[in-house]
Amino acid sequence: MLTLAFALLAATPSADLDGAVTRVVSDLRLADVSGFSLDEDLAVVVSGDSAWTTTVAGLIRGRLLQLGVEHTLPLPPGSTEAAARQAGAEWLLRVQVEVVDELEMVSAQLVRIDRGLWAADPHSPGPILAIADRTFSRRTTAPPPPPPPPTGTPSLAGPAVVLSAVPGRVLAMGACAPKAGEPDELVVVTQSFVRTYRFDKRGLDVVAELDLSKLPRAPAPAREPFGAVVCDGDAIGFGTTDLDRGYRVVRKGARLEIDADLTGMPVGRNADGWVLAQAIAGRNLFASTLTLPRGRGVEITPSYAMLATADRAFVVTTAYTLVSSTGKFDDPQRVGRAGSALAHLVGSPIFLHTAPELTDGGDVVSMYSTEYPASSVRIPSAVQALTIGRFREGRVDVLTASWRGRRDTEIRTFSVADPPEGNAR
Repeated sequence: MLTLAFALLAATPSADLDGAVTRVVSDLRLADVSGFSLDEDLAVVVSGDSAWTTTVAGLIRGRLLQLGVEHTLPLPPGSTEAAARQAGAEWLLRVQVEVVDELEMVSAQLVRIDRGLWAADPHSPGPILAIADRTFSRRTTAPPPPPPPPTGTPSLAGPAVVLSAVPGRVLAMGACAPKAGEPDELVVVTQSFVRTYRFDKRGLDVVAELDLSKLPRAPAPAREPFGAVVCDGDAIGFGTTDLDRGYRVVRKGARLEIDADLTGMPVGRNADGWVLAQAIAGRNLFASTLTLPRGRGVEITPSYAMLATADRAFVVTTAYTLVSSTGKFDDPQRVGRAGSALAHLVGSPIFLHTAPELTDGGDVVSMYSTEYPASSVRIPSAVQALTIGRFREGRVDVLTASWRGRRDTEIRTFSVADPPEGNAR
């Protein structure tokens, strides 16, 4: 089967590109392609000199996930069929983003690259079994703009665009600077690994990884798993409800290596050191007892989320009440309502939280600060984890993680307009 589609879209800027990519994937009619199965490994190569290439790559993977294609293998731009075969793929989706006159075009070709060992020449160029093309107007869609001119007031600036897809369920994310003055790296904790990523022109590039498969498991894992991650110089602390303890790791080249066990899940760092919490066995809740640095215990209330910084701490109770206190959890005060994902921009008074309930299947990330007005950005799906950091020079980016079934997590990003200066840690 070979399909071909072409159309000109003229819509709002956000819908124009998103709609073009959505229709390209739809026009491929993957379910009808002879021999193709949603369970097979599909390599995806997105190339082109358009400023939208990276964004298209994220959108393509997101739409494939929505169709049920769970085994995608993103490859660098320009990768060949041989590279896709070597990566273990059976099919290759070639996507090109290019400028055509006053328009930009997204085109895709589905190629069968594994035709079996008994083929006359199994490594010859594979047949193209599906083609789709869509264009979007450069006059109604522009690359993501630079941060707005300074206004003196930081605020969240959407829309949230798809950045990448991470295999597995992401349970926690953090922003960690490997060295003082360097850009933050993204730390992602899933049920099967911990990875650090660095931003590059294509999106996210893996820096180091720790496999969690052989670590001792929790006797009663939570039905809805969650985790926590904390940065402390070149060390990273993390824990999940799947594991029976927390861990401190350091980076050694392309590996993350465990250098200490922790007696709980690290939920932050106050002026004295790490704050450790315990998950209630079998439930998606933190227990009421916390361990502060120097072994001091404190009793609060069972909670869905908590976050400790040098001088402030936040807790989301089981009634979805957002409570603020000192860094040692003294003098608690109710400040509003929130969901179960929290984040803090290090060295600033900016804290982020999700909504206490979903609206039309979507979530909202909101900024809370004692110095700046509240602002928010809508996310089209439930946010399971959240972080904010200085991943790129001169910018502050927010990243959200939303599960797509059990095998993949969609990572979206948006920026903070007029962010505060500094990167104190």
